[in-house]
Amino acid sequence: MVNLKDRPVIIIGAGIVGLCCAYYLRKAGKQVLLVDKSLPGTGCSFGNSGAISENSITPIGMPGVMKQAPGMLINPESPLSVPVNYMMKAAPWLYEFVKSATLENVTKTAGIMASYLAGSTEQHTSILKEIGAFDLLQSGGQLHVYRTEESLNGDSLTWRLRSEHGLKCERVNRQQLLDLEPALSDRYHAGIFCPDQSWLADPYEYCKRLLIHLLENGCHFVHSELADIKKYSDGWKVSLNDGLVVYADNVIVCAGVTTRNIMERLGTKLPLISQRGYHVHTWSPDVKINRIIALSDRKAFVCPMGDSIRIGGTVEFQDPDYPPNDTRAMHLANHLAGALDGVNIQHSTRWMGNRPCSPDSIPLIGSPKEHPGLWYATGHGHLGLTGSANTGRLITESILSKRLAPQLAPLSVERFSA
Repeated sequence: MVNLKDRPVIIIGAGIVGLCCAYYLRKAGKQVLLVDKSLPGTGCSFGNSGAISENSITPIGMPGVMKQAPGMLINPESPLSVPVNYMMKAAPWLYEFVKSATLENVTKTAGIMASYLAGSTEQHTSILKEIGAFDLLQSGGQLHVYRTEESLNGDSLTWRLRSEHGLKCERVNRQQLLDLEPALSDRYHAGIFCPDQSWLADPYEYCKRLLIHLLENGCHFVHSELADIKKYSDGWKVSLNDGLVVYADNVIVCAGVTTRNIMERLGTKLPLISQRGYHVHTWSPDVKINRIIALSDRKAFVCPMGDSIRIGGTVEFQDPDYPPNDTRAMHLANHLAGALDGVNIQHSTRWMGNRPCSPDSIPLIGSPKEHPGLWYATGHGHLGLTGSANTGRLITESILSKRLAPQLAPLSVERFSA
């Protein structure tokens, strides 16, 4: 039984983005109702790599991506997969993706993302301390490894833009790689070390503890599917499949890829697609790593999570409801074996999730002008965990002031019609 004294802010989607929205709204004294057809934090918030990458400001689509794409598409072990049966459906999104991959656009994106992500680590640290989850925060930096010096030089634009926007990083050679990570195989001979980056030992545990904190502090959660959202008088009427009807002044839709369908029914089209990511989690790895290791050639993150290790990555364009492609996960397991000497991949579990991604790698956050009080927050791609705290903080500021926070203006879907 949900007992609401006032009109709540209704949040559709209880992943880490929705949970952070609820956190900041409750701190501001707002009544909050979280709604999700799944249990909170069990989507991409469960299976991500745990990285808090405040300086990951460059997009996936960098200049020259079209030269690399054909080779990646014909390689069965490539981190990129676009099945033939999905090509036509993905074509409009891919067109915008290619259009965004110019030097001018990439430089602009880096500036927008730097502003949006600024202070992310500080915000997450504050939340972790307040909810009794500070033990989950790990330090030690990130190590980005490359097979050769030449391949590292090929990413010079990425590292230049990140450095210009404040990332502390240093170039390291093969011996320095081994000093940092003794188990690293001889596949990798060059790298970039970012000493100030952090990660979470268990991103799902973060969601669970945040949910408990929210429920203990007056937030409500309903485990149900959205049936309908309609404009009603001076607010919104939200109907759920279990028969519950709730009226609200503000509704935030942050339901991952599903946000696209919900918003389209209300007249707002979001250029959103699912980039399905996989992970393999080995529970008895027999080796130890000291920090996140990013495999540049595999586009995968190898992450220490307590006594276990998770490798996550790949970009698979496919319908969200299509069955997982276990071959993609098998490739990740093989990549892990090729990256760490002596790693045991026998005792492992596999997972697949639907990352909501925009063509230019900038999240989609805003409120349609014709629908005041209706908010969308999606398209975080590979940075859902990192960007969740600032998303919640900035949407809360916008609701309280009744105008869009300046940092969110460049994230509106309107940028695609400009």
